[in-house]
Amino acid sequence: MSGGHIPTSLQRRVRLRASDRCEYCRLAQAGQEATFHIDHVVPRVAGGATALENLALACVLGKFVAFAVRHRWTDCCCFELRDVAFALDCS
Repeated sequence: MSGGHIPTSLQRRVRLRASDRCEYCRLAQAGQEATFHIDHVVPRVAGGATALENLALACVLGKFVAFAVRHRWTDCCCFELRDVAFALDCS
């Protein structure tokens, strides 16, 4: 698979599995202005496949949390990916 294209049928399967909720923080798509997107849990540049088991429906905050966890930005923030236990108070 080239570029960032995810087949429509695979996108539908991800949305169905997620029940149209962010798979990182469980926020519902309904009522949100921004459309949730499909995220590669393990990025393609790190060898992640464009496969159902490596894709997650993500809101903007969920995507940030996943990015922070991947890059170990946890010194001032607590994250438990996919368990909705995170805090962003970095004072």
